[in-house]
Amino acid sequence: MATCHRIGLASVLLSALAARADETRTFRVWHDGRRVGSAEMQMTVRDGLTEFATTIRVDERTAVARYRYTFSGRETWRDGRAVELHSSAAEDGATFHLAFDARSGELTTNGRSRRIRGPVWPTTFAQATTPGPITLVDADSGRLSEGRLDLVGSEIVRVIGKDVATTRYHVTGQRDVTLWYDAGGGLVRQSWVVIGAEMVLELSDDRSK
Repeated sequence: MATCHRIGLASVLLSALAARADETRTFRVWHDGRRVGSAEMQMTVRDGLTEFATTIRVDERTAVARYRYTFSGRETWRDGRAVELHSSAAEDGATFHLAFDARSGELTTNGRSRRIRGPVWPTTFAQATTPGPITLVDADSGRLSEGRLDLVGSEIVRVIGKDVATTRYHVTGQRDVTLWYDAGGGLVRQSWVVIGAEMVLELSDDRSK
């Protein structure tokens, strides 16, 4: 779910996604051991499409400054690929408005458009993609970067007071992010480094209809 410039804030089995239809996941955001924000991800599966609605809010006070970030985005997936993305974000006074349509290949940020080729992986990391070379698209600014996704292996993670079997992935390239997804393909944890300290996104609540 890493989207903003500072917080960075597999084709998953379709049967598993269908089982998770109409689900809301809430996350806490930590930086250097201090809670600095929260996030929410709502997932809906309809007619072969998986839609994620994501909101993020970060408000961090340090000895020298205060950092604020908000994000609201909606992305649509089909057959394990992101096919559409719309988002709005604000970061320390700067604002971003993004739209992406995989059918036309058009990516528009703050009114400036360009065409891109091939699949992209939004940095909400709402759904895992196939390990190997990847093209990341910042879910707020639209910045593109090349990288690699590697499958690390199975790992037990403490989630909402219980041990959960997860699959761990590692993103390298212009970003360095570790991701954990549960057996149903849902994001449960994310870790990366910001200003020399670990930032963590961790699942705090999971509600299904």
